[in-house]
Amino acid sequence: MPHPIAVPTSAPAPSALRRLAAATAVGTLTLGAGMLTASPAWAHDTLISSTPEDGAEVTEPLDEVTLEFSGDGLTTGEGITNEIRVTDEDGDDLATETEVDGATMSTTFDEPLPDGEYDVVYRVVYSDGHDEEGELSFAVDAGIEDGADAEGEDAEADEATDDDAADDDAAADEEEAGAEAEADELQDPVSEEGDASGWMVILLGIGGVLIVLLAVIMMRRKVNQVEEWKQGRREPGGSGGPADGRDSGATDPDDPEGPDRTP
Repeated sequence: MPHPIAVPTSAPAPSALRRLAAATAVGTLTLGAGMLTASPAWAHDTLISSTPEDGAEVTEPLDEVTLEFSGDGLTTGEGITNEIRVTDEDGDDLATETEVDGATMSTTFDEPLPDGEYDVVYRVVYSDGHDEEGELSFAVDAGIEDGADAEGEDAEADEATDDDAADDDAAADEEEAGAEAEADELQDPVSEEGDASGWMVILLGIGGVLIVLLAVIMMRRKVNQVEEWKQGRREPGGSGGPADGRDSGATDPDDPEGPDRTP
């Protein structure tokens, strides 16, 4: 029966084991350090806050939207777009020019936003060169009416004011016309009275002239009668009473009874 051949074995030297352990430890440390160094490059920048916040309801006048991102800052330069757009319920973009300050991006409005719901859409280029687009929304309830509505109300108010002014003008015209008519009515009787007075003066003048003429005629007639009477006294045989030289008490020879002898 053959005997097994013994193969001599030898245990590794302690120094070799120490070298292997040291190499393993170094490799592990190097790999860990590499992973720690590479981790910032693997994590991309992102939006970390916004004013207003996503889904917020703003009750104060709002004239600016601000977005803040992580990282060392946004990349700017020619051909690089960092932009914020703020659209209302009609889809109109109300944002003005976008401003970039480090890792912060903002935009303003020409006037505070009226009440309503708004969407914010943004595009940024981070410091590591990659770009991102995102969106958020918010609502405004600050008691500010929409400009179109306000203009409509102003137009209605102006129209109402114009109508009132037109009514006032019409009323003033009617009142003026009434006053003129009343003045004409008051003036016509005065004119008629003045005309009547004029005719009365004329008639009185004519009457006065006629009276004077009549008086002259009567006076001339009286004078003629006196002249005739005087002339008759001067003529012989004329009747005229005592002036003819005969006694008024003399007896008329033709009177058969003679003078009255009654004592």
